[in-house]
Amino acid sequence: MANTHAKSSGKKRSKHKKTPCYYVKTPSSKKFVYSLVGILMMICIVLGIYFVSGGEEQIQKSIHPLGYSEIVEREAQNYHIDPLLVYSVIKAESNFDADAVSNAGAMGLMQIMPETYEWLASKEGITDVSQEDLLNPEINIKYGCMFLSILLERYPQLSSAVAAYNAGFGNVDNWLEDITIAPDGEHLEHIPFPETEQYTEEVLKNYPQYQRLYEEFNSQSANV
Repeated sequence: MANTHAKSSGKKRSKHKKTPCYYVKTPSSKKFVYSLVGILMMICIVLGIYFVSGGEEQIQKSIHPLGYSEIVEREAQNYHIDPLLVYSVIKAESNFDADAVSNAGAMGLMQIMPETYEWLASKEGITDVSQEDLLNPEINIKYGCMFLSILLERYPQLSSAVAAYNAGFGNVDNWLEDITIAPDGEHLEHIPFPETEQYTEEVLKNYPQYQRLYEEFNSQSANV
């Protein structure tokens, strides 16, 4: 039978010395709050000076760059369209990525479909083309500007031309004939394709931003 009463070992408990406690002196909560407020105020002042001195504009210009400017401005002039509109389209289409390829197969800076490229090239009597050509910025921007110029001549409203760049003029022609979409036959009250609607809104948002940031450019498009 187990013994439920433990015998005393006869040894006395050793007395342990108490370890002294060291306290780190911290600033009072009020001083800490005042310091934090002071730091935040300094940050706000620095940011305010930065934005007033043109920092905000520089940030926006980095978001809305003039990539491939030599090619864009040359081809925009050749096809009589506003280079700022071209930049706005490139920004929305590929964000200036020359190697961009969409799930649908659109390629390059201005996201041109190979069949659209073939059609545009054939208008110039060129039949020997390769879809890989569209990854060349020179070729892509040239035919992107050519296509934009055709659409801007076809549609009096910029929004319709931009929508057609994304969805094709066959779709836009059908929408303009539908009184539930375009009651006056000229203005699209809404765009049936969500992707095209989002794309059109993005280009039309980019365009005035480019116009504001780069006032030195003179408008070259009658549709502006």
